[in-house]
Amino acid sequence: MPASPIEMHLAKLLGTRLRRLREERGFTQESMAARTGIDPKTYQGYENGVGDYKAGRPFNPKLNTLMALADGFGISPPELMMVLFDERDGKGSGAATRA
Repeated sequence: MPASPIEMHLAKLLGTRLRRLREERGFTQESMAARTGIDPKTYQGYENGVGDYKAGRPFNPKLNTLMALADGFGISPPELMMVLFDERDGKGSGAATRA
């Protein structure tokens, strides 16, 4: 079943916020992939809102992926969730400050 427009929108939003956090931390996509153990092309897809290029599925991270991302950024999973889902500033940044 194809992804709904809202799923695609949310996946893009998560990817944008993930990219912003990575850039704020001064990491490259390659270094984040290495820090998290996620394949570099897969990580790149996450930032583009894509979870599976071949199937065209949106980024819909599993819990273990979120935990790996949080660890890679040096923050707790709840802090990562605050960054990814914070609607106060419309950017999803600034909630997590640990390096």
